Parts: sequence; C-alpha cells; structure tokens
Amino acid sequence: ARKTDSAQWKSLFKYAGTPSELSLRALKHDRLRIAACYILVVDKLEDEAVGKEVAVQIMQKALQARDYNLVEDLIKFLLKPISETPLGKRKPGILKRVLQVVVPPPNSVLALGERGDEELVLDEPEQLILKTHLDELADGKELVAMGAFIAITSFDGVGYLTHESDREGSAYISDFAEALELGAKHVLDGKAFDREIKRESHLINAGSVDFDERGDTAHLTHLMDAARHAECTDWTLLCATLLGRLDVLKEIFETQRELREPWVKICRELRETSSHSNLVRHLSQVVAEVEKFEFH
Repeated sequence: ARKTDSAQWKSLFKYAGTPSELSLRALKHDRLRIAACYILVVDKLEDEAVGKEVAVQIMQKALQARDYNLVEDLIKFLLKPISETPLGKRKPGILKRVLQVVVPPPNSVLALGERGDEELVLDEPEQLILKTHLDELADGKELVAMGAFIAITSFDGVGYLTHESDREGSAYISDFAEALELGAKHVLDGKAFDREIKRESHLINAGSVDFDERGDTAHLTHLMDAARHAECTDWTLLCATLLGRLDVLKEIFETQRELREPWVKICRELRETSSHSNLVRHLSQVVAEVEKFEFH
C-alpha cells in the first residue's frame, strides 16, 4: 500500500481488510514496524482519532520492547501543531517540563512531512506514557536503557533529573550502595562493558571511549552528561563510578570534598559484601585510583 498511489488505497483495503485491524494484528504478533507502517494509511482512510489510538498502542509496545528508534518515529506522528491546542490547555512539556523533539532520522518509518516548520506539541497522556516508562527505568536503575531513551527520543533528560531526583521525585536515590549494585547488573554485565573490564587501564581512563564500537558506553555517558547538566550529584556519581570516569569523579570530589569519604566507604563496603564479581573487581580498580587523588 505504501508503494502505491494513495488514491488506490480505498479499493485495495476493500479486499485486504480494515487497515487498523491489520495493524493491530501485526502488533499482536510483535511485528511492530509493520504495524507502524499502517498508521499513515489508517489516518487517511479511517479517522485521525483511530490513527492516534493505534499509534499509542504501538508506542506502548515499542517502549516495552525498548525499540526507542520506533518510539521516536511514533512521537513524530503523534505531535500536533501547537495552534490546534486551546490556550488554556497548553503546557510547555512533560508535566511542566520540556519535551524536546528533533526532526526524524533519514530512514524514519514515519515523518513530519509538511509539519516540519510548525511548532509542535505532544498531548499530555502521551507525555505521561513516556515519563512513566522513564520512571520504571530509573526505579530499576537500568542506566543504559535510560541513556538510550533520552538520547534517541530527545526526551528532556536534564529536565527530568532536575525535577525527579529530589526526595519526592520518581528518580530519587535513597540508597547509593543499592543503586550501584542494581546499576551494575544492567551495565557491568553487558558485553560492551565486559570487554572494557578486561582492558582495565582503558576503563579507568575512559575519557576517549570509541562510542561507535561501544553503544552501551555512549548511552550511559549520555545519561551522565544529563545528570551533570541537571546538577544532580547522586546520578552523576552513580554513572561516573560505573563508567570508571576518574575525570568526573575528581571534579565532583574537588568541588564537594565532603562526598569523597562517604563514597569511598560505600564502595569499600560493597566491595566486601557484594556477590557481583564484576562490580567487586570494578570498584577495586576505581577506588584505588580515587584514593590517589590529591587536592590543593
């Protein structure tokens, strides 16, 4: 259908079946990108509201599958011109936070089309779906997935960490040792980081990591950078510790020297009590280097 003249779609789907039903059938069988390709046809042949409903269902499934490139495509489809939103209902972004959106990648399943020059917004229910997903990742300390989500979808990670990392927020770290151990399960056991652990000196001085070769490192670094811009020390420390970024750790401990001793204490205790061998080995290396820091 997508390769034929749209004027022929009505005749084609008279025999092929209702586009929305075909899309949901593909979704049921986890063929997410095929399901997404139907959306423009649904929007044109059935109804804009039906197209939106199908797109939201696909986006929720894509979030579960961690297919953030598809999520980004679906965000583009769900965006609407701000001029169509009543003044009284306009919000600057995700629960009064900014949801930044960029143009879709060249190979995007969906595109902005003629809307490219307009100021676009996402309805609050869809914003909440995205935020809830990030809340779940933050709760489980799935750091690489968090970094991938905010990097690929252009979700405002800085705004999120600024507002959600305090005691009342969804991303509050109440136990740093527990956060390290949870984070390690999603980071240090990954294939990319497993290679890095075997290159101890490279990991400890990971200031120039080859991002093309190690996507996990790139995503975790993206999350750490968002935390730094948000001036969120806990999340910055968490990411920098697992990345082995001595430059960032030194910067934090130089400006907030009262944090160095409790950080070392937590890392030492975790090194002695954790059953996570990769984390124990990693912390041994990082703590040894941090203890060499000299401040004037």
